[in-house]
Amino acid sequence: MKNILVPTDFSDNATNALDYAVQLARVFKGRLLLFHNINYPLNYADSNIFTPTDLGLGVTTAYPGGYFPNQELERIHQENLAQAANQIRQKTHQGFPVETLFKYGSLTDNLHEIVRDNQIDLVVMGTRGASTFLERLMGTNTADVITKSPIPVLAVPPDAAFTPPTRIAFAADLEIETDIFINQLLGFAEPFGAEITLVHINKTAVKPDQTKEAQTRAKFLAKYPSQRLQLIERTGKTVAKGIENFIQDYGANLLAVGIHEHSFFHSVFYSSVPEQMVFHNTIPVLALPEKPAKRS
Repeated sequence: MKNILVPTDFSDNATNALDYAVQLARVFKGRLLLFHNINYPLNYADSNIFTPTDLGLGVTTAYPGGYFPNQELERIHQENLAQAANQIRQKTHQGFPVETLFKYGSLTDNLHEIVRDNQIDLVVMGTRGASTFLERLMGTNTADVITKSPIPVLAVPPDAAFTPPTRIAFAADLEIETDIFINQLLGFAEPFGAEITLVHINKTAVKPDQTKEAQTRAKFLAKYPSQRLQLIERTGKTVAKGIENFIQDYGANLLAVGIHEHSFFHSVFYSSVPEQMVFHNTIPVLALPEKPAKRS
């Protein structure tokens, strides 16, 4: 986790996520890349899709139907980035490199390019304030990035102050291959000496088969004998409620999830169903991709 990318729109939520990322960079002894994006279509000649409110997105009219980058607005954003970077350097006493980047265009496309060109290992983003986990993530840039990112994305809730993630809960789906997610999680957790608990929720009132549960646990622990890992199974009316209850009981300070095409958490970021609406979360969520980018 040497290179950390932090997209920001200079909001309070983004600033809180940046503060969290700074603490991670201290531990990882990595590089912090602070990024601001202005999203607008690049092919706009003779277009009538813009409205007067689009001027606030960083475009300015040059002729009827034509819009071009607003140089003054860009200068202001660049200054904001530089100021934020300088404040970090002063607070950390130049403890790690801090760089800035500004781009126009699609946030998701630009992020993919930055991740590739800068060998980014982790994206840290803030989430908006809302009453439920789903509402904080659905319909936001964070949700879009999570479902498409080739590297782990850490989503930081608005009120989440940094706490070393020493107790990590991983929402495990034992019906799919979990190794690809666990290996990514171990890379994140190792510098903190974190304890990782894989929690599997059975959506049934029937108590799990203890023999089968013991066999699954033994097989798992044999695969990772030297790691601080444990596996538990619980029952719950819904996956969301079961995980929420476990987080509260366990005192987890970070939740990790695998974003698999058929997983519960993949659907969290794409759809709205009743069981997801009950999931209140106040700790950061580390989303792990099914097909992570390979690093040289």
